Amino acid sequence: MRIIFFASIFVSTILYSQQKNIIDHNNLKQGEWHKKYQNGSLKYKGQFKDGIPYGTFLHYYNTGELKIEKKYFHNGTASSCHFYYKNGQLKASGIYVNELRDSTWNYYNFNGTLILSEQYKSDLLSGFKKVFYEDGNLFEIQYWKEGKKHGKFEQFFQNGQLKQSSIYYMGIKQGDEINYYFSGALHSKGQYKNGVKSNVWKYYSKDGVLDTTINIE
Repeated sequence: MRIIFFASIFVSTILYSQQKNIIDHNNLKQGEWHKKYQNGSLKYKGQFKDGIPYGTFLHYYNTGELKIEKKYFHNGTASSCHFYYKNGQLKASGIYVNELRDSTWNYYNFNGTLILSEQYKSDLLSGFKKVFYEDGNLFEIQYWKEGKKHGKFEQFFQNGQLKQSSIYYMGIKQGDEINYYFSGALHSKGQYKNGVKSNVWKYYSKDGVLDTTINIE
């Protein structure tokens, strides 16, 4: 009888470990979890312990290709994520903290070229934001604070030549702005006050000659 009793416990343990999508008596997720699309293909798989996700979660397109790889750490409060195109090429990568974007996020085009890099804190842009041309050359760099543009703003031509330089203060353009031609020659310069052009603006021809001066009240 004792042999039968222990055998019963052993079989029950195996069956329990093979089950998926388990919620225990405390209403907490336990063990391996799967979810499927209506067409029957796997949508995601991962695992929980006492309701907390851990390890690697894999999410799939409804056609079967890997869509997201999400690795949890810090007791499930943070995760590093990699998003993929259907062809397997990396689409984006970054970190979530408490399910909010944090630190540096990078985004890539279908050919694997970096086209956007930005920094977050609690899902708000905070730090730099770099935008790139499709060939990977820098198009624009901005600085952000608490979800608003704050600091130097620079824009570039595809050959790397500076196109525009200006300054933002908590989302509002303030102070000097300078614009350049593709050749590097000065195009125009002036000031912004509370997001509006003000004072004297000067415009130059491509050969550097002052062409127009505008006094803005």
